[in-house]
Amino acid sequence: MAEGWATYATQLLAETDLFTPLERFSVRQGRLRAAARALVDIRLHEGRLSLADATRLYEERAGMSSTAARGEAVKNTMFPGAAVIYLLGSDLIRRLRAQVAVRQGSAFDLQAFHDRLLEQGSLPIALITPDMLSPEPPAAVPVLPTGA
Repeated sequence: MAEGWATYATQLLAETDLFTPLERFSVRQGRLRAAARALVDIRLHEGRLSLADATRLYEERAGMSSTAARGEAVKNTMFPGAAVIYLLGSDLIRRLRAQVAVRQGSAFDLQAFHDRLLEQGSLPIALITPDMLSPEPPAAVPVLPTGA
């Protein structure tokens, strides 16, 4: 959730008029690189790519310099699964937002969606989804006084 939220928030800003066209393009380029990172992450750990192959993929498909591409490939080897988490988390938040928007129709409020989502903390989106799709937020859990 935390990593997905960071990527989602950047993409959310790109949906507004707050970014210039160049900044929106940069976000799209970032999305391409995130997809490349996820692909390399999986293929490296399946043994389907070597470090040299991963570096080349970053250079040729994601437009990275050779130094940046090598650094990303090495990072993939050190943090397995991290690249996938960023991309998947962001996509799952966007999918959840679309589901809630369809369910709520004209009553959908983006800020209320984000408030309710963030109230859930860093739980995985799969665990948050049933609550987010319910018509009403759950009742607050009472807090017992200390020393009781």
